[in-house]
Amino acid sequence: MLGVCWDLDPQLQSDFQQSHLLIANHRSWVDVFLLLAQLNGRLRLPRVFMKSSLRWLPLIGSATYIMGFPQVKRYSKEQIANKPHLAGKDLHTTRKACERFKRYPNNLLSFVEGTRFTAKKHQHQQSPYQTLLKPRSGGIAYVLEALPGHFDHLVDFNLSYPQENCSFWDLLTGQLTCATVRATKVPFPATFLQSDFHPAGKDKAAFFTWFNQYWTEKDQRLLAQQQEACLLESSQNGAINECHDQNAEK
Repeated sequence: MLGVCWDLDPQLQSDFQQSHLLIANHRSWVDVFLLLAQLNGRLRLPRVFMKSSLRWLPLIGSATYIMGFPQVKRYSKEQIANKPHLAGKDLHTTRKACERFKRYPNNLLSFVEGTRFTAKKHQHQQSPYQTLLKPRSGGIAYVLEALPGHFDHLVDFNLSYPQENCSFWDLLTGQLTCATVRATKVPFPATFLQSDFHPAGKDKAAFFTWFNQYWTEKDQRLLAQQQEACLLESSQNGAINECHDQNAEK
């Protein structure tokens, strides 16, 4: 309806029988619509871990609560240093939120960067990645700790747009011409699947090392994908201009 070319990944296989742990980079509110378009008919609607403060948002807070989106409260290192009794509270809250997901297949989605990517945030973080902010993979570690044996892989989504800053307003006003998503299934190492592996406990360092290494690979793939998206937009704009020229001649 809005003239957007939704460049989805046809390789993502349909699976409604298993649970999946989904991750994605975060560029815009448009990410939600792009992911829903990609998952439609292929995977179950994912539940997203949300900050507990968002429960007070009109409509969104109550709707996501009714739909079973886990709402958790995270504590910073500074807060834990000032109040040591908060140590381990994150994991307890995550375990409680994940309890319902043991009953039937569910998909959990995390925007691992924790916030939308901007050039200003990228510079402020001094991020070593070209297209990504530093990952906050502690949430993923908590989910794996809370649901042992529930997941044996990640499904990673690379979301990209031809323009640097893509807003929801751009989508509504027809200024967004193309949105691209590519999915990658990432098996966990065999050691992660052992019953004595604790990614939020004694094996935290091993998990973060593995995840950061994967984040570097994701960054390289996303950079190539963004370059392809720019080429796709250029070819589309060329076709549109050619069509306009032909109409003008007529």
